[in-house]
Amino acid sequence: MSDLRWPPERFYWSSVDIPGWRGMGPVPPGPRAILADDLPLPESELHAVCASLAGGRVVICAAVRSELEAIEPGVDTLCPSHLPECLGPDARVPDGALNLLVGEYEPVARRRQRLRRHTGDAIVFVTCAALITVGLSRRADNWKLSAMQVRQARAGMIDAVAPGIDPALLTAELARSRRLVEAGSRMEEPIDAAEALAAVLQGWPSSAPSAPQSLAVTGDTAVVSVNVQGDPASFLAALRPPPGWRLDEPRLSASGGTTRLSQVMRRINQGGPP
Repeated sequence: MSDLRWPPERFYWSSVDIPGWRGMGPVPPGPRAILADDLPLPESELHAVCASLAGGRVVICAAVRSELEAIEPGVDTLCPSHLPECLGPDARVPDGALNLLVGEYEPVARRRQRLRRHTGDAIVFVTCAALITVGLSRRADNWKLSAMQVRQARAGMIDAVAPGIDPALLTAELARSRRLVEAGSRMEEPIDAAEALAAVLQGWPSSAPSAPQSLAVTGDTAVVSVNVQGDPASFLAALRPPPGWRLDEPRLSASGGTTRLSQVMRRINQGGPP
Protein backbone atom coordinates (compact mmCIF):
# COMPACT_ATOMS: atom_id res chain seq x y z
CA MET A 1 0.00 0.00 0.00
CA SER A 2 1.31 3.47 -0.90
CA ASP A 3 0.24 7.09 -0.66
CA LEU A 4 -0.09 9.07 -3.88
CA ARG A 5 0.25 12.85 -4.10
CA TRP A 6 -0.86 14.92 -7.07
CA PRO A 7 -0.17 18.60 -7.60
CA PRO A 8 -3.18 20.87 -6.97
CA GLU A 9 -3.38 21.67 -10.72
CA ARG A 10 -4.76 18.17 -11.38
CA PHE A 11 -7.81 18.85 -9.23
CA TYR A 12 -10.82 21.13 -9.39
CA TRP A 13 -11.29 23.41 -6.39
CA SER A 14 -14.07 25.33 -4.77
CA SER A 15 -14.88 26.80 -1.34
CA VAL A 16 -18.25 27.53 0.24
CA ASP A 17 -19.38 29.00 3.58
CA ILE A 18 -21.12 26.47 5.86
CA PRO A 19 -21.05 27.94 9.42
CA GLY A 20 -20.88 25.34 12.16
CA TRP A 21 -20.08 22.39 9.89
CA ARG A 22 -17.07 20.28 10.87
CA GLY A 23 -16.01 17.21 8.99
CA MET A 24 -14.30 15.72 5.97
CA GLY A 25 -14.87 13.08 3.34
CA PRO A 26 -17.45 12.89 0.53
CA VAL A 27 -19.27 16.13 -0.21
CA PRO A 28 -22.70 16.34 1.48
CA PRO A 29 -25.79 17.15 -0.64
CA GLY A 30 -25.90 20.86 0.24
CA PRO A 31 -22.43 21.92 -0.99
CA ARG A 32 -22.71 19.48 -3.89
CA ALA A 33 -25.40 21.66 -5.47
CA ILE A 34 -23.12 24.73 -5.19
CA LEU A 35 -20.21 22.74 -6.59
CA ALA A 36 -22.09 22.08 -9.83
CA ASP A 37 -22.01 25.83 -10.64
CA ASP A 38 -18.25 26.19 -9.99
CA LEU A 39 -16.91 23.27 -12.04
CA PRO A 40 -16.45 23.15 -15.81
CA LEU A 41 -17.39 19.46 -16.06
CA PRO A 42 -20.66 17.74 -15.22
CA GLU A 43 -20.90 16.49 -11.68
CA SER A 44 -21.31 12.93 -12.94
CA GLU A 45 -17.75 13.01 -14.36
CA LEU A 46 -16.16 14.15 -11.11
CA HIS A 47 -15.57 12.66 -7.69
CA ALA A 48 -15.27 15.24 -4.89
CA VAL A 49 -14.33 15.34 -1.22
CA CYS A 50 -14.33 18.22 1.25
CA ALA A 51 -12.78 19.39 4.52
CA SER A 52 -13.56 22.26 6.87
CA LEU A 53 -11.39 25.38 7.07
CA ALA A 54 -11.22 28.09 9.69
CA GLY A 55 -14.00 30.67 9.78
CA GLY A 56 -16.82 28.35 8.71
CA ARG A 57 -15.48 27.73 5.20
CA VAL A 58 -15.41 24.35 3.51
CA VAL A 59 -12.90 23.50 0.78
CA ILE A 60 -14.01 21.09 -1.96
CA CYS A 61 -11.51 19.10 -4.01
CA ALA A 62 -12.65 17.14 -7.10
CA ALA A 63 -10.91 14.86 -9.57
CA VAL A 64 -11.95 13.36 -12.88
CA ARG A 65 -13.37 9.88 -12.45
CA SER A 66 -11.52 8.47 -15.43
CA GLU A 67 -8.19 9.48 -13.88
CA LEU A 68 -9.14 7.91 -10.58
CA GLU A 69 -10.12 4.68 -12.28
CA ALA A 70 -6.69 4.56 -13.94
CA ILE A 71 -4.84 4.50 -10.64
CA GLU A 72 -2.94 1.28 -10.13
CA PRO A 73 -4.04 -1.13 -7.42
CA GLY A 74 -2.08 -0.88 -4.23
CA VAL A 75 -2.50 2.87 -3.77
CA ASP A 76 -4.02 3.52 -0.35
CA THR A 77 -4.60 7.30 -0.46
CA LEU A 78 -4.66 10.03 -3.09
CA CYS A 79 -4.31 13.59 -1.77
CA PRO A 80 -3.16 16.92 -3.21
CA SER A 81 0.45 17.70 -2.40
CA HIS A 82 -0.62 21.11 -1.08
CA LEU A 83 -3.53 23.52 -1.21
CA PRO A 84 -3.77 25.96 -4.12
CA GLU A 85 -2.99 29.64 -3.61
CA CYS A 86 -6.53 30.62 -4.56
CA LEU A 87 -7.73 29.41 -1.14
CA GLY A 88 -5.57 32.00 0.62
CA PRO A 89 -2.34 31.77 2.60
CA ASP A 90 -4.13 30.85 5.83
CA ALA A 91 -5.96 27.81 4.45
CA ARG A 92 -5.04 24.68 6.44
CA VAL A 93 -6.50 21.17 6.52
CA PRO A 94 -5.31 18.09 8.43
CA ASP A 95 -2.97 15.78 6.56
CA GLY A 96 -5.02 13.23 4.62
CA ALA A 97 -8.28 15.15 5.03
CA LEU A 98 -8.70 15.52 1.23
CA ASN A 99 -8.20 11.85 0.37
CA LEU A 100 -10.04 11.12 -2.89
CA LEU A 101 -9.93 7.36 -2.46
CA VAL A 102 -13.07 7.14 -0.35
CA GLY A 103 -16.61 5.98 -0.99
CA GLU A 104 -16.89 4.14 -4.26
CA TYR A 105 -13.13 4.58 -4.90
CA GLU A 106 -12.05 3.17 -1.56
CA PRO A 107 -9.30 0.58 -2.06
CA VAL A 108 -10.49 -3.01 -1.85
CA ALA A 109 -7.86 -3.92 0.75
CA ARG A 110 -8.92 -1.08 3.03
CA ARG A 111 -12.59 -1.95 2.56
CA ARG A 112 -11.89 -5.56 3.46
CA GLN A 113 -9.88 -4.45 6.48
CA ARG A 114 -12.76 -2.25 7.63
CA LEU A 115 -15.26 -5.06 7.13
CA ARG A 116 -13.06 -7.43 9.13
CA ARG A 117 -12.80 -4.85 11.89
CA HIS A 118 -16.57 -4.33 11.92
CA THR A 119 -17.11 -8.07 11.89
CA GLY A 120 -14.76 -8.50 14.82
CA ASP A 121 -16.52 -5.72 16.72
CA ALA A 122 -19.88 -7.31 15.99
CA ILE A 123 -18.63 -10.70 17.22
CA VAL A 124 -17.35 -9.12 20.43
CA PHE A 125 -20.65 -7.30 20.91
CA VAL A 126 -22.72 -10.44 20.33
CA THR A 127 -20.47 -12.46 22.64
CA CYS A 128 -20.76 -9.86 25.42
CA ALA A 129 -24.52 -9.71 24.95
CA ALA A 130 -24.74 -13.51 25.15
CA LEU A 131 -22.63 -13.59 28.32
CA ILE A 132 -24.76 -10.87 29.92
CA THR A 133 -27.92 -12.74 28.95
CA VAL A 134 -26.62 -15.96 30.45
CA GLY A 135 -25.58 -14.14 33.63
CA LEU A 136 -28.94 -12.43 34.02
CA SER A 137 -30.75 -15.69 33.37
CA ARG A 138 -28.74 -17.45 36.08
CA ARG A 139 -29.36 -14.58 38.47
CA ALA A 140 -33.09 -14.77 37.75
CA ASP A 141 -33.01 -18.50 38.47
CA ASN A 142 -31.27 -17.82 41.79
CA TRP A 143 -33.88 -15.22 42.69
CA LYS A 144 -36.66 -17.66 41.89
CA LEU A 145 -34.99 -20.34 44.01
CA SER A 146 -34.54 -17.88 46.90
CA ALA A 147 -38.18 -16.80 46.67
CA MET A 148 -39.33 -20.45 46.72
CA GLN A 149 -37.16 -21.14 49.77
CA VAL A 150 -38.59 -18.10 51.56
CA ARG A 151 -42.14 -19.24 50.83
CA GLN A 152 -41.36 -22.72 52.10
CA ALA A 153 -39.74 -21.34 55.27
CA ARG A 154 -42.71 -19.08 55.89
CA ALA A 155 -45.15 -21.93 55.42
CA GLY A 156 -43.14 -24.07 57.84
CA MET A 157 -43.04 -21.29 60.44
CA ILE A 158 -46.81 -20.76 60.15
CA ASP A 159 -47.47 -24.49 60.56
CA ALA A 160 -45.23 -24.55 63.65
CA VAL A 161 -46.78 -21.47 65.29
CA ALA A 162 -50.42 -21.78 64.23
CA PRO A 163 -51.14 -25.16 62.66
CA GLY A 164 -54.28 -25.29 60.59
CA ILE A 165 -54.68 -21.49 60.41
CA ASP A 166 -55.15 -19.87 57.03
CA PRO A 167 -52.01 -17.76 56.28
CA ALA A 168 -54.29 -15.04 54.86
CA LEU A 169 -55.92 -14.65 58.29
CA LEU A 170 -52.51 -14.31 59.94
CA THR A 171 -51.54 -11.66 57.40
CA ALA A 172 -54.74 -9.72 58.10
CA GLU A 173 -54.17 -10.00 61.87
CA LEU A 174 -50.59 -8.76 61.48
CA ALA A 175 -51.79 -5.77 59.47
CA ARG A 176 -54.43 -5.00 62.12
CA SER A 177 -51.84 -5.20 64.89
CA ARG A 178 -49.57 -2.84 63.02
CA ARG A 179 -52.41 -0.36 62.58
CA LEU A 180 -53.15 -0.51 66.30
CA VAL A 181 -49.52 0.09 67.18
CA GLU A 182 -49.34 3.00 64.78
CA ALA A 183 -52.56 4.50 66.14
CA GLY A 184 -51.32 4.07 69.69
CA SER A 185 -48.07 5.88 68.89
CA ARG A 186 -50.09 8.91 67.76
CA MET A 187 -52.24 9.06 70.92
CA GLU A 188 -51.36 11.64 73.53
CA GLU A 189 -51.33 10.86 77.21
CA PRO A 190 -54.44 12.14 79.07
CA ILE A 191 -53.95 15.33 81.02
CA ASP A 192 -53.98 14.92 84.82
CA ALA A 193 -56.34 17.68 86.06
CA ALA A 194 -56.15 16.68 89.74
CA GLU A 195 -53.33 19.12 90.52
CA ALA A 196 -55.17 21.99 88.79
CA LEU A 197 -58.42 21.13 90.63
CA ALA A 198 -56.66 21.12 93.98
CA ALA A 199 -55.05 24.50 93.25
CA VAL A 200 -58.41 26.06 92.28
CA LEU A 201 -60.14 24.72 95.41
CA GLN A 202 -57.37 26.05 97.65
CA GLY A 203 -57.98 29.55 96.33
CA TRP A 204 -61.76 29.36 96.68
CA PRO A 205 -63.16 32.38 98.56
CA SER A 206 -64.90 30.57 101.43
CA SER A 207 -65.50 33.87 103.27
CA ALA A 208 -67.74 35.18 100.48
CA PRO A 209 -71.23 33.62 100.36
CA SER A 210 -71.92 31.81 97.10
CA ALA A 211 -73.75 28.84 95.62
CA PRO A 212 -71.36 26.91 93.31
CA GLN A 213 -73.06 25.47 90.25
CA SER A 214 -70.23 23.79 88.36
CA LEU A 215 -66.45 23.54 88.23
CA ALA A 216 -64.79 22.20 85.10
CA VAL A 217 -61.01 21.75 85.24
CA THR A 218 -58.57 20.55 82.58
CA GLY A 219 -54.83 20.65 82.68
CA ASP A 220 -54.61 24.28 81.51
CA THR A 221 -58.13 25.72 82.01
CA ALA A 222 -60.67 25.96 84.83
CA VAL A 223 -64.25 27.23 84.40
CA VAL A 224 -66.14 28.25 87.56
CA SER A 225 -69.92 28.77 87.50
CA VAL A 226 -71.44 30.17 90.72
CA ASN A 227 -74.57 32.05 91.91
CA VAL A 228 -74.09 35.03 94.22
CA GLN A 229 -76.82 36.88 96.12
CA GLY A 230 -76.68 40.61 95.55
CA ASP A 231 -73.47 42.33 94.44
CA PRO A 232 -70.78 39.80 93.26
CA ALA A 233 -67.95 42.31 93.83
CA SER A 234 -66.95 40.79 97.17
CA PHE A 235 -66.78 37.30 95.67
CA LEU A 236 -64.71 38.49 92.70
CA ALA A 237 -62.38 40.40 95.01
CA ALA A 238 -61.81 37.33 97.15
CA LEU A 239 -61.37 34.92 94.20
CA ARG A 240 -57.66 34.49 93.55
CA PRO A 241 -56.17 32.32 90.79
CA PRO A 242 -53.56 29.72 91.75
CA PRO A 243 -49.90 30.63 91.22
CA GLY A 244 -49.09 30.52 87.51
CA TRP A 245 -52.70 31.11 86.46
CA ARG A 246 -54.62 34.19 85.33
CA LEU A 247 -58.28 35.25 85.32
CA ASP A 248 -60.23 36.15 82.21
CA GLU A 249 -62.90 38.80 82.28
CA PRO A 250 -65.94 37.38 84.21
CA ARG A 251 -69.34 37.01 82.60
CA LEU A 252 -72.28 38.12 84.74
CA SER A 253 -76.04 37.71 84.41
CA ALA A 254 -78.53 38.94 87.10
CA SER A 255 -82.02 37.63 87.71
CA GLY A 256 -84.32 38.22 90.77
CA GLY A 257 -81.55 39.48 93.05
CA THR A 258 -79.26 36.56 92.15
CA THR A 259 -76.19 37.06 89.96
CA ARG A 260 -74.90 34.14 87.93
CA LEU A 261 -71.14 34.44 87.52
CA SER A 262 -68.96 32.52 85.06
CA GLN A 263 -65.23 32.86 85.56
CA VAL A 264 -62.47 31.29 83.38
CA MET A 265 -58.96 30.68 84.70
CA ARG A 266 -56.07 29.87 82.37
CA ARG A 267 -52.60 28.55 83.05
CA ILE A 268 -49.92 31.05 82.02
CA ASN A 269 -47.76 29.76 79.18
CA GLN A 270 -44.20 30.00 80.43
CA GLY A 271 -42.78 29.83 76.89
CA GLY A 272 -44.91 32.64 75.44
CA PRO A 273 -47.05 35.62 76.27
CA PRO A 274 -49.55 35.28 79.19
